Order: sequence, then C-alpha cells, then structure tokens
Amino acid sequence: MQTQDEFLSNPGLVPQQHTVNRDCMICHEELINPVTTSSCECRVLYCRECIVAWFKSSNKCATCATRCYYLKPDYDEGEDYIYNEHEDENGEYRESYLFDVEAQSTCNALQLLILFSVLLFLSIISWQ
Repeated sequence: MQTQDEFLSNPGLVPQQHTVNRDCMICHEELINPVTTSSCECRVLYCRECIVAWFKSSNKCATCATRCYYLKPDYDEGEDYIYNEHEDENGEYRESYLFDVEAQSTCNALQLLILFSVLLFLSIISWQ
C-alpha cells in the first residue's frame, strides 16, 4: 500500500461525465468536475476538489471507509520507531507507532521474553 505522499501525488481519480441532478457525497452540492476513485469499489461521485481535500486529511474513502494509503508517521529523519497495524474490537484497522526510547524498551522486553521462554523450554526438556 502507498504512503500518503505517494497516494496524494496520484490519487487515481477517474473523471466522469456530469450527470444531471447528482450531488457530491461530500459537499452535497451539484457536482463540479465529477470524479470517482479507483482505490476502492464504491465508485461514488465527488467534486474533484472535495475528494482531494478529503484525502489530504483522511486515509480512508469518504463513503465506504476503505483505507487508501498508510498514514505517514510524524517523526524526525533517523528516529527509531516500530510500526504496528492491528484490527480493533470493531473490526477496524488501526495504525500505531512507538518512537525512540519507547521503541527500544519494547524491543528489549521482547528479546528478554524470548530468551526466558527458550530457557524455560530447555529446563523442562532437561527434567525429562
């Protein structure tokens, strides 16, 4: 999946012929330069300006909530971080980032947990 910058440089908008009495699903006004998105299946009509503005502030489709790009982490170049993506209790995907000391502490804790698990396993095997 693309990053925010990659997606916004070419959001895959497909121009549509203006349909009489159709409104934009974002501004609810008559369509101006109507487009649909190619990044999701809903194929809803939007004003070009409305959907571009939407995608600058959200990584999900304005109608069906399909994720169109990864959120860009807010970190300084060279800063250590861990990226995590998971599904929450409502079935929605969440993205999170752990930075610097927090990331290093998490890595160290995981390494210790693995080490102790291996030692425990070896001690159990040796008792048999």
